[in-house]
Amino acid sequence: MIARKDGVPVTRPEPTHAKRDGTLMPGRRPWRGAREIIDWDNPGRSILDDPKYVNKPLSEKTRRRIARGLERFGGPLARLYTRLLNLPDSAEMFANGKCAHVEPFIVDRHGDNGGDRIHSADAPVPTATTRGAAYLV
Repeated sequence: MIARKDGVPVTRPEPTHAKRDGTLMPGRRPWRGAREIIDWDNPGRSILDDPKYVNKPLSEKTRRRIARGLERFGGPLARLYTRLLNLPDSAEMFANGKCAHVEPFIVDRHGDNGGDRIHSADAPVPTATTRGAAYLV
């Protein structure tokens, strides 16, 4: 709900961007996917590399708790990525002697949006709140 107390009607800004699906409105620029604006040369820092634990690896029970949290709150596809907790950091994984490229994706920590918490890196970044609610995986 959006309301004002001063009696002035609530106004919304005119949209400046739209989807690239062929129905682009005149005067609107196309949405930019997160993949276009992320600095892929910056590998970032793993949440598992917290300075408190650099000299002390996470215990097996802690890793299991993290995996359960990912499965519970990460949406339907998060279960596929919980096994990464025990694998080396890499964009490529090896299974059955074959190499598979893992595409980056964005996990939205807040809200549900009908169960849609995992977003493609080709889609626009979800709404950014002051709580830091989106993570690049």
